[in-house]
Amino acid sequence: MTWPYGHQSGHHELVVDKDSTKDTLKAHSSILQLSSQVLAHALELQSTTTTTSSSSSSSSSSSSSSSTLRQLPLPGTSKADFLTVAQFLYPIAPLPKVGWENLEVLLVEGRKWDIQVVLAHAAEFLQANASSLDLSPTSPHYAFKWLQLADAAGLTDACKACADRIVALDRSSCVSSNTQGLSPQTLAYLLEMRHISPSIWLLR
Repeated sequence: MTWPYGHQSGHHELVVDKDSTKDTLKAHSSILQLSSQVLAHALELQSTTTTTSSSSSSSSSSSSSSSTLRQLPLPGTSKADFLTVAQFLYPIAPLPKVGWENLEVLLVEGRKWDIQVVLAHAAEFLQANASSLDLSPTSPHYAFKWLQLADAAGLTDACKACADRIVALDRSSCVSSNTQGLSPQTLAYLLEMRHISPSIWLLR
């Protein structure tokens, strides 16, 4: 993907850092603020800090630093990961699509930075493709993996779609080793709504 943004005013330089690899890219501040409450809060704090420091500096130093891009660190996120997410934040053509190859990035990064529009796209895809899920741990369609990720992201309907598929395939697979870490709400859905015997959670 060719990044068409970041060459205009009103943007930040994002400092991404994952697996000891640092990189930078530019993004519009307004897009970040509208897309993510987490990033909006970080930008607000940075703006307050910048304003305070600027008021105590001399006019000459202020003018020399005004052209410097403000940096916003995004620890734990790679450049590739952010660009994958950013496709869903900007009005680009052709429209981006969710697939199994980028679903995990969208779920993880969407949750990390609270980007609801990205999570909504991911949830829609997972619900529409739940019938493709299977119970093979080595499969890219492994149902418990996507259930865990959807649950961590707080995607209730997507969780239910994954849980329904799991129960339809083999309700005896709902053992503690596969369900560890799930929220009480998702566990309750598996247990109560799908009529799974409580004793099954003791199986390994």
